Amino acid sequence: MSGVHRGIMRRPVPLSTWIWSLAFAPVLFYVLTSVFEPPNSEAFHQYNSWRVTELRARAVDDAEVVILLGDSRLRYATHADDVLSARITEAAGRPVETLRIVNNWAVYDDFASLIDALLDTQPSLIVVQFELMSKERAQQGRLLMGSQYLLWRFFGNGDWNPGNLNQALLQDEQRCEVLLDEDLETRRARVFRWVNFDANSRAAQSMQAFVAAAQAQRIHVAFIQIPISSEATAGLPAPDPMRGLDILAPPIDLPDSRFCDLVHLNPQGRDAYSDWLVRTIADVFQGDTL
Repeated sequence: MSGVHRGIMRRPVPLSTWIWSLAFAPVLFYVLTSVFEPPNSEAFHQYNSWRVTELRARAVDDAEVVILLGDSRLRYATHADDVLSARITEAAGRPVETLRIVNNWAVYDDFASLIDALLDTQPSLIVVQFELMSKERAQQGRLLMGSQYLLWRFFGNGDWNPGNLNQALLQDEQRCEVLLDEDLETRRARVFRWVNFDANSRAAQSMQAFVAAAQAQRIHVAFIQIPISSEATAGLPAPDPMRGLDILAPPIDLPDSRFCDLVHLNPQGRDAYSDWLVRTIADVFQGDTL
């Protein structure tokens, strides 16, 4: 049949195929989010890279630089950078500039992209929250973040920012009405939804490598303990420490009235803890033990 175009007939997709595809999609989505580690927050990196640059600009030549890394408990336990810097400067009798970088449910990987820039500032002292020694992202936390990341890849715009967090508020927010009614079991469930503690994890090995890199540059690294309430102390696991590291624990027994909830200090608790931290850092500089 010359001159007659014979098109290719497309067979319709059976309804059962569509049904099976729709049924399998959530399974595929779960597998995808379970087998890969979602990248860290680009918004967190960009904001704190700017803060590191700003630190370099304001630090005079003879200033001691102190960097503090931790999670929301460190944010609630310490004064803001300008206040902390002024207090340590006065106590130590020499100029001191501090930079506190925190993330909610923080693990070492949250800070990994900033480490080279932090070490390049040649700080005299890096203070790390004790839990970061062995804390890693839990499987459920990776699944939740992975789900957010895939949705952002398909539908989002701007920098990858899990939780759509206000980065400035993330570093400074200290609302004491947060989670006032949370009981221990609820708290435990929230903790293990996001993090685990394992002294042999990849996160712990990364932390050890970071400490070794800092020490190779003659930068002192110290780990600090932050108090939690008596109820939380009885119910939450203590992380496994790494050997051969300085662990600084405040010789203060804060009553539960000094906490917003089970683990976050309120303004009175923050004042007491910051008093200890200021004295401790000032003593290090006055004793010239770094």
